[in-house]
Amino acid sequence: MPRRRDALLIGWFTPILLAVVGVGPAATEPSAPRLPPRVTMLDNGSEAEPIILELRLGRLVARTVGAYRLEDDALIPLTQFLAMSEVRFRVGNDARLDATFEPTGKTLTVDPVRFKIQVDSRSVQTGPTQLFYVNGEYFIATGLLGGLLGARFEVNWSELLVTMVDADMLPVAHRLKREAVRTALLRETSGVEPDSALGPKRDRLGGLVVDYSWILPGDDPFAGSVYRIGAGTNAFGGSLRVSAASEGEAATSDVLVNGSWSGVWRDNPWLKQLRLGDALATGPRTRALRGISVTNSPYIRSSTLGTVVYDVRLEPGWQVEAYKEGHLVAFDSVGPGGLYGVELPVTYGVNPVDLVAYGPFGEVRRFNRMFRVSRGLLSDGQVEYGVAAGACRGLRCNGTINADVRYGVNERLTFRGGTDHFWRDSLSALTHPYLAFTASPANAWTLEVEGVYDAFGRAMIHYEPTMDLRLAAQYTDYAESTTAPLLTASGQRSSLTFQGFYRPTTENRSQYVEGTLTRSRSTVGTVTQARVGAATRAHGVQLLPYVRWEWQGHDQEPSSSRAFAGVTAFLAPHPGWGPVLGTLWIRTAFEVESSLSPTRAQITLARSFGPSTRVEAGLRWQDRGRGATLSLALTSDLASVQSSTAITAPIGGKIGGYQALRGSAVWNDATGRFSFIPRFSLDRGGISGRVFVDENVNGLPDPGERGVAGVRVLIGTSMATTDSMGRYDQWDLVPFEPVMLEIDSLSLRNPLLVPRFPAVSIVPGPNSYRVLDVALVEAGVIEGNAYRVVDGTRRSPGTIMLVLTNVATGKQREVATFSDGEYYLMGVKPGEYEIAVSPGTLAALRAESEPVRLTVRAVPGGDMLSGVELVLQEHVD
Repeated sequence: MPRRRDALLIGWFTPILLAVVGVGPAATEPSAPRLPPRVTMLDNGSEAEPIILELRLGRLVARTVGAYRLEDDALIPLTQFLAMSEVRFRVGNDARLDATFEPTGKTLTVDPVRFKIQVDSRSVQTGPTQLFYVNGEYFIATGLLGGLLGARFEVNWSELLVTMVDADMLPVAHRLKREAVRTALLRETSGVEPDSALGPKRDRLGGLVVDYSWILPGDDPFAGSVYRIGAGTNAFGGSLRVSAASEGEAATSDVLVNGSWSGVWRDNPWLKQLRLGDALATGPRTRALRGISVTNSPYIRSSTLGTVVYDVRLEPGWQVEAYKEGHLVAFDSVGPGGLYGVELPVTYGVNPVDLVAYGPFGEVRRFNRMFRVSRGLLSDGQVEYGVAAGACRGLRCNGTINADVRYGVNERLTFRGGTDHFWRDSLSALTHPYLAFTASPANAWTLEVEGVYDAFGRAMIHYEPTMDLRLAAQYTDYAESTTAPLLTASGQRSSLTFQGFYRPTTENRSQYVEGTLTRSRSTVGTVTQARVGAATRAHGVQLLPYVRWEWQGHDQEPSSSRAFAGVTAFLAPHPGWGPVLGTLWIRTAFEVESSLSPTRAQITLARSFGPSTRVEAGLRWQDRGRGATLSLALTSDLASVQSSTAITAPIGGKIGGYQALRGSAVWNDATGRFSFIPRFSLDRGGISGRVFVDENVNGLPDPGERGVAGVRVLIGTSMATTDSMGRYDQWDLVPFEPVMLEIDSLSLRNPLLVPRFPAVSIVPGPNSYRVLDVALVEAGVIEGNAYRVVDGTRRSPGTIMLVLTNVATGKQREVATFSDGEYYLMGVKPGEYEIAVSPGTLAALRAESEPVRLTVRAVPGGDMLSGVELVLQEHVD
């Protein structure tokens, strides 16, 4: 009898403990389990023994139920098993039970009168020793049920325990897996909070970056070359840069010199950017000027605009999950009304969302929604301005000034207004006030309208309900009275564009149809162009056939029209196609006119040699007497420079080509030397420093404190690895914007070494490395045990959750005890802590426990605290 009592206690407390440690939620008992009535089962008159046992579905859920024992077999209550499994079932007037296992759709029919069971189309005839119906409940032998479901049951009579071993096929298993993913999502979306934040560092002068590019033609490498060189530094926390470039061939052209200083104040609501010298106008029509520009627009605009609701209609009790690019981003449950909307953050550009709805019994439905966010939209209540003035650069004017204001009414409507003014020598000045708005009245629709006085009026509408359908139209009408216009091309009158895209099936995303129609009217005449294309993929080859038309109407000449048809094919490298063809990237193109006369043919072959070298060779032929041309190109990203070599050889003509070099040199204050990078680096930033063991825990790299090699330093989305002296560096970061720096703990060979600050937010400066030394401290170990006191007797509480809290910072860390109540915590940084049983565990066990205060000291080798005990007492109401 004590064994049965212990088994009953286990049966009651196991679901609670499973919920506490996060294995799965405990099934709710509708009522206390009772012994079922005695039933005579066998022909010899023997009875099935009524019994109370614990029914477990793997490690998912458990429930104490009334069942029967017949020799060594167990007959369990079928409806309670189905309810625990979250399987939908119904019982008819003839006592027949029908159940459906979602999402597979497997059906189970039980007829207790005829002792007949049917699974899908397979029927099984049984007898009273394996199935019977009493007092409204079906009792079925575990061996029979396991064979029907393709699962395995284990019966342990000594523990009064029946376990379905492989329960992953049940709807409850799918739900718990989803909930585990959702829990991880909540942890992920909460983000990593930095332990320390380092704002901008505004030194008077620091760092140096030199960019260079040089293009040398093959016929005259030096006199005919084109060059550009620029230098930048961090001056007063801003970017100071100068550059010089040839405006044509080096021997005959002038030298164009530019210079500017740019400052960024990220947290200032009224002034975020200031640029002196060579700058850009701040309005919607960007142009170069030499003067000043001021704006409160962010230096790097957040990709997230705000939130929007993706709506679906479902029955109450359903749950909805939203996926973007295959990743779970949101979830919730449908309320009583049935009409449900998932509110999600949206970013500029396309926002495709896949919605997966789960019913209460494992049903699955899938939806697809789309929201395209225009770059012209601002978040709710956001106001931005911009003012720029100076001498014209690149336009036929002496000076220019612009003022621009934008206001986000909400995430779906933004207004913009302002003016552009130009001074000219021989012509009258031009003033162009403008007003515009961008709207997204529904998720699938975008509307943009802009009117510019004495320049043009434009309207655009865009419809994109899913990734498989996209329609757009734009019309522009140009002013005719403006003399020598600067914002538009002279002689333009109007333009009209239609675009469409359709993918017939989402299963094959390489198949689609697209089309474009453009019509442009000017003082010369009208030009209309149309193109219809398609795409399909077969045997690894991507084919893009198309047809296009051109119509030209002139005031002084008769109209003309031409029609063309062509196909482009891409063949990506495929190892199965052999050692030669399987390593090549091949592109071919062929086009003919309506008269079947070829107009263009081309083939290009490319192959990569390692991650930094690519060779391309091609043959191109065009009509109109141009003939065929051979080409060869070699591109290499070397350690310190990017090199591009190209050769063109017209058949029967003169061979030509060029050599291009580009790269940059960056001064690193931490190492005291230049590093050479095969790309431009002006207006970029970097972080460098040293990872060291902070033996005296003062946060500073004192003499004699050793560096740690092989440590991975995570900096934003990049990663650097320390050298033998513990030094690291990472370049090509966005300046003025905070980036998170963390240490990958898995790269630390000594598990007792932990970062003094696990996560640091730091703002890189422009044209310079910012130095940040990362301190590692020798952490301690806490070990002990937790136990319950029941009737004055010390007992193990099983696996429970404990919480370790840093008294100074309030940060918490959870740990699960072993089944005997012992626990072990590694990597605890020096400091004051409090360890306690988690509130959820205490509530589930109806117990009380006092937290324990302790101190982890900073000692060589790390502190060791043993025998820290936590006592759980019965809760007294």
